[in-house]
Amino acid sequence: MKSQLKFLCVLLGLAATQVAAKVDDLPGYVDLSHIAVPEDAKESIEVNLKKPLLRLAAAAVQLSDPELARIIDDIDLIAVTGFTVAQEDMSVFQAEMARIGQQLGEQGWEKAARVREKGGEQFEVYLKAKDEEIVGLLVMGFEKGQEAVFVNLAGRIDPAQIGRIGSRLNISPLDSLHLD
Repeated sequence: MKSQLKFLCVLLGLAATQVAAKVDDLPGYVDLSHIAVPEDAKESIEVNLKKPLLRLAAAAVQLSDPELARIIDDIDLIAVTGFTVAQEDMSVFQAEMARIGQQLGEQGWEKAARVREKGGEQFEVYLKAKDEEIVGLLVMGFEKGQEAVFVNLAGRIDPAQIGRIGSRLNISPLDSLHLD
């Protein structure tokens, strides 16, 4: 039994290594590693779900919701970075969003949505298409004096199902997003 468990751990480790090596090559991948969580952040979240874990999630819902399992199985990566930000530091993240947005535009991404409330929140949604399919999604935004969040999905993405994925995987920036 112990040798089988060790073998399974080695296989999972090798699979994760192979997937990690390929994440940078995904057309819908956005490198968010340079976004540092502020040291004084009261709360933060960092999630990186790559293909092996997403396959496990798809298998877990296969019997109860086969359609959702198929949708999750088509995704190669879900990366989330979120944290609380002091009001005086918000300009740093506004500038970072502008820089990322410009970079994405230069790489062929399309701004699909933008929400701005005067003195309040700002969110932007970018999509990357390849051969008539959406292969990347980036949601980034903040609520002034509250929190900043960056979410990247890479893989074959069904825009009508994004909210459903967020809801089932408990990714709050996605659970209310509907792009159908």
